[in-house]
Amino acid sequence: MKVRAFAKINLGLKILGKRADGFHELDTIFARIGIFDELEIRLREDGQIHVTVEGAQIPTKENLVFRAAWLLQKFSPRSLGIDIFLKKRIPLGAGLGGGSADAAAVLRTLPKIWGLKIAPEKLHKIAASLGSDVPFFLAKKVCRGRGRGEILEPITLPKKFPREVLVVVPPIQISTAWAFNTLSLRAPLRGAKQSVRAAGLLIPSRRDRSDDFLNDFERVVFQEFPEIRQIKKQLEKSGAAIASLSGSGSAVFGLFRKRPSREIIQELSQFGTVFVAKIRE
Repeated sequence: MKVRAFAKINLGLKILGKRADGFHELDTIFARIGIFDELEIRLREDGQIHVTVEGAQIPTKENLVFRAAWLLQKFSPRSLGIDIFLKKRIPLGAGLGGGSADAAAVLRTLPKIWGLKIAPEKLHKIAASLGSDVPFFLAKKVCRGRGRGEILEPITLPKKFPREVLVVVPPIQISTAWAFNTLSLRAPLRGAKQSVRAAGLLIPSRRDRSDDFLNDFERVVFQEFPEIRQIKKQLEKSGAAIASLSGSGSAVFGLFRKRPSREIIQELSQFGTVFVAKIRE
């Protein structure tokens, strides 16, 4: 079976504080975009799990694809195994959720191949154990994410909301752990009342503006990597209705009302790899 695992962007991201369990409370809006990894999955009868990755170096123990398959295997009454060939296109360390998307693709697909009956609630719990944003990738809608990101609420985009996406990924990988730790040390976290505004989605009567989709990680990422701040400025200069860091970066996206021109794409390519896609709903 061949499946696609689509990347995500964050339409606004607020870090509300650190929780007793060590995780951070956040409020964000997740949207899938048309950049994807490909997985080819084949049944094995010997009970072994083999994962082959093309396009990235990922140690097996850190590979969410392997971990997702291993967790699901516990539900199999027989010693069934799996061969997974993963073709990576979503850049690592970019805040686009590639690893989480791949894990969710495995969680959706393996029960069908292995003939497992797992309740959606249980699958959601397994997803959350793998990563805070993995549950979102089991959904098929734009969602508001709260808690660690696993508490999801589907959202319908307004008709006039910009859906054309230009993503710029500079040659920089950013550790999510570093971003959280640095944000806690350098910048006071907002109180729980300061939730994500994302006015164009949550208050449709307002016009979409970049300052309604602010990402708290920008405060530390832009300070550490001024070249990433420059990408956002260039996207806004090029006519993006909304421009923002995605997740903890390093990817920066711009939302346009029509497909960006070749000239805009060429101008942004000086900063890194450029992807052009659409929001998937």
